[in-house]
Amino acid sequence: MKAVNQRSLPYAGLADAATAPIQDAARFEEIDWSFPDSTARGLTHGLHPWPAKFIPDIPRTAIDLYTDPGDLVVDPFCGSGTTAVEAAVSDRRFIVGDLNPLAVRIAEAKCEVPTPPQAMEIVRWARGLEIARPGEYLSLVPDIPNRAYWFSDDVAAQLAYLLAELRGLGHSEAFMEIVFSSIIVHASYQESETRYRRVEKDVTPERVLELFRGRLAAALAGAEPIRSLVNAEDSVGRRYMVHDAREPFPSVEPNSVALAVFSPPYPNAFDYHLYHR
Repeated sequence: MKAVNQRSLPYAGLADAATAPIQDAARFEEIDWSFPDSTARGLTHGLHPWPAKFIPDIPRTAIDLYTDPGDLVVDPFCGSGTTAVEAAVSDRRFIVGDLNPLAVRIAEAKCEVPTPPQAMEIVRWARGLEIARPGEYLSLVPDIPNRAYWFSDDVAAQLAYLLAELRGLGHSEAFMEIVFSSIIVHASYQESETRYRRVEKDVTPERVLELFRGRLAAALAGAEPIRSLVNAEDSVGRRYMVHDAREPFPSVEPNSVALAVFSPPYPNAFDYHLYHR
């Protein structure tokens, strides 16, 4: 983890962050950044599985220590959006980026949650979901390599039905897509989120629908405190980008970044491309 106060730095894609002086070093040293007693849970942090992410206590503490409401926080390796969520609920503006489009979509989904009327509509919509007819929906399944190896026809059709239905809602697209994405591994023959191996599972369309409704209920519950802390109508200060961290974020004024807080990627720690394609 790197937390750097950048008020005195020209913004240069965070290249100068490594040599920047840590402001208020005494307070920084007093904090046990491993947070051994952390019980950080809740909000939308668990919206989608994401191995090797840092705990919310780290960006939360850095944001509280080095920024004020309205300040700009950046994370060029946003992963599943932990920094974005903590910045959003702390009334900070933020820019987060990642080379992985799924990461950026998850970060957006965690912060741009359904409004109360939209959430009520989603609940009613979910109650009306049905078991798909394979003959009608299997044609909507993308022609991906080894699809039949990882998904039965019935399950693939059920997933295609759910995706088509949620895209017809007309709102909360990122949030709903990520709830849907969060059940894919469980609906497949992949062993787990961190084990890329095929195993036989008793997965049925009924089980897929049960999984989706359960994840959706949990996601809506986690979104409730986000709605009370984040202004859904004012998203100007929240930016999500598919971005190469070797380049500066576009449209960022010099000396405008108050804090960069991020967990840099660790080569070979986890093959995100393999598990997320």
